[in-house]
Amino acid sequence: MLESEVEEYDSDGDLMYRPRVRYTYRVNGREYIGDAAYRMGYSTNSRREIERFVQERPAGKLVEVYYDAKQPERSFLVDNVRTAFLVGVLIFVVLSVYVILSVSMGFGSPG
Repeated sequence: MLESEVEEYDSDGDLMYRPRVRYTYRVNGREYIGDAAYRMGYSTNSRREIERFVQERPAGKLVEVYYDAKQPERSFLVDNVRTAFLVGVLIFVVLSVYVILSVSMGFGSPG
């Protein structure tokens, strides 16, 4: 990890935070420099969350880097797409179970 710090910026009057990172990685003997923290861009109004991200990946630390095998210059540190997908699946399952139980127990039916 070459650089890892908290970046703050104004988004329509709201103070937002995101990690600003730079890291090196090698693919087939060639060195690349990456600057994407997340697979899909991510920012938050929680400075603490981004500070935690930065503290876990300080400059000088060896970090795991994900990259596109067909375009190795495309890289990121955290695959937040997978996390968002899993959260969506979990919500769907919970709501489905709730609906099935509600129907089978007769909630909402007259009389």
